[in-house]
Amino acid sequence: MEIKDSTVMVFGGAGLVGMAVCRKILEQDPKELVVLALTKEEVQESGEILRSDYSNSNISYDWGNIFVRSEYKDKTRSELLSNSEYRKNIIHDLINDLNEDILSGSYLFKLIEKYKPDIIIDCINTATGVAYQNIFLSSLNTIRKSEAVKTSQDGIQDFIDEVEKLLCIQYIPQLIRHIQILYEAARRFNTKFYFKIGTSGTGGMGLNIPYTHSEERPSRVLLTRRSHCMEKNTLWENFKKRQTYSIV
Repeated sequence: MEIKDSTVMVFGGAGLVGMAVCRKILEQDPKELVVLALTKEEVQESGEILRSDYSNSNISYDWGNIFVRSEYKDKTRSELLSNSEYRKNIIHDLINDLNEDILSGSYLFKLIEKYKPDIIIDCINTATGVAYQNIFLSSLNTIRKSEAVKTSQDGIQDFIDEVEKLLCIQYIPQLIRHIQILYEAARRFNTKFYFKIGTSGTGGMGLNIPYTHSEERPSRVLLTRRSHCMEKNTLWENFKKRQTYSIV
């Protein structure tokens, strides 16, 4: 992999790990370094540091949530889940077969289309972002609302809202759609290398959690993080093995 004269995009580039990666990349004199963070404030802060230390380098910045549509990229998770229209669009984008409308509307796809990176280095803690949406709590809320509807025939809309929220945070559909979009964008715009940087955060099979997370009895939410890391790696490897990929 030749970094010199290449365009390198770093997801999560404003974090501690991301900043360390950006520094190492800039030492190799890339054609352009694209730093991506979740918020504008994060990229402004990291940008001041990197520009000060590497004033002769070509550094670009962008921000937003790469797991949603481009028009939702600056909205918080609570904002998205509290709005019925947003929820229905998220469900549509996750559950339907991948097509050109879903693909071109994705913020992740638009970023890769815009910068056409030769190399992508992913420092986002995907497992934490997905697992901490807490499918267990959402499931319990849905069950409670369904019981209320059964006993009183009231609260139909509340029940519908909870079902929509539960559909929005299903782990596996989110991971699959993320990998589908990432793979197709990388293929179309000739990204040559993709690296995922991160750990499961659970110390192997969870034996070290008391030391790494101060949880003597790890919660279900924490334990799901490991499965997400393993699942994303497996999905990416499976997609890479395909010679072609069709969009419905």
